Amino acid sequence: LNNIMVVPSRGKVLLLYRRLLKQGKALQYTDYDFFRRSVRREFEQQKDEVEIKVIKEQFEVSRCGW
Repeated sequence: LNNIMVVPSRGKVLLLYRRLLKQGKALQYTDYDFFRRSVRREFEQQKDEVEIKVIKEQFEVSRCGW
């Protein structure tokens, strides 16, 4: 049962995206537009990922930043 990898739902991924953008507004040493473009680029580059392990790892790494 512990070996089952649950892929984050589309809703959870979108929630993560929105939270990252919201937190980016509080950045003091980085331009918000640069940050927003970087986040969007990362999400778009990974949108076609199909490997469950990779998706879960990317989601967890992103979540740890907030």
